[in-house]
Amino acid sequence: DPYQKRILAQEFDPFASPMSDGKRVLSMLSDHPGTAQHLCEKICRRFVSDTPPPSLVQSAAKVWLNNLKHPQQIALVLRHIVTSSQFNSALNDPAQKKLKRPLELVMSFVRKLDLPFVPTMGLITELSNAGHRLYFWPAPDGHPDDIGYWLTSHTLRKRWTLPMGLIENWWGTGFVGPDQITAGFKAPFEESLLLKHHAQSLLGQADAIPVLRTLQQALKTPDKRWLGAANDEWASVRRHLAYLGMSPAFQYR
Repeated sequence: DPYQKRILAQEFDPFASPMSDGKRVLSMLSDHPGTAQHLCEKICRRFVSDTPPPSLVQSAAKVWLNNLKHPQQIALVLRHIVTSSQFNSALNDPAQKKLKRPLELVMSFVRKLDLPFVPTMGLITELSNAGHRLYFWPAPDGHPDDIGYWLTSHTLRKRWTLPMGLIENWWGTGFVGPDQITAGFKAPFEESLLLKHHAQSLLGQADAIPVLRTLQQALKTPDKRWLGAANDEWASVRRHLAYLGMSPAFQYR
């Protein structure tokens, strides 16, 4: 359109050079306070909680607008968010915790236990079944960033499948044997000590003990058992690790 126009209450002269009108519009939009508000709310929802404090969104938007031309603009906004008192409050409030997305759940489980891992299409399919459609989300807005989408009865069942499938190598991601489970330990191996170590790694010290106690009561496992070469003993350990990954304490960030 080579003729004059009015966009966001600004007059555009006619017959501008090619692309100049479009670039000017994009520049106007990127500098607009509404853009700062919208994007900072999305960032706070991603990193803080599904319902971020309005005061944090407003202060983050102010940092955004104050650094429009700064090469580290988004980094400065993120620094403001994660060093804020509202961020620390959300971390310590169970009602504000963010649920891990399926890919985040998988990678945190693999890294915390230092499991052998090779990505496979079987795993990617299972992530898709859990709602995380890697590179296949049809709209440009990305996956929803609230718990309502990620925690349905169907996706919850698939989320439980992910730790068990990884530890049992259902999708060919890597065999988990005694060597991986006992890395850093010396024989003979005592089951409860191994599980306590891995539980603290996965869940943190505060949540590890009550979750292990619940598992012990539910599965009727002995207080102490020395692990030998029997396959069923190591299968039991692997199942325990998967159950730790299924626990609410691990499903949330």
